[in-house]
Amino acid sequence: MSGHEEGLISQYVSKIQHLAVRAEEGKDVTSEVENTVKEAVNHFRIVQSSDPYANLLAFKGRLSIFASVVHPSQPAYRRTLEHAANACPSDIK
Repeated sequence: MSGHEEGLISQYVSKIQHLAVRAEEGKDVTSEVENTVKEAVNHFRIVQSSDPYANLLAFKGRLSIFASVVHPSQPAYRRTLEHAANACPSDIK
């Protein structure tokens, strides 16, 4: 079993980014973000080619990094990424 699965992480980060764009357009995407995070975590649990906890850490870390570099003119985009990172559980079982 390897560390994290790059393609898997990118897939879910991309979904959150698309929701962040909708948030910038004024849509309430809170529940969709939370559902996407749950979907990601469930996927991390069942994937057998990589460590679920490493996937969780990589996902949360990528969201946090992306949120930290969002331009100040896009506050809803930043808040969406931050919300997704904060919605990640601290552990995966």
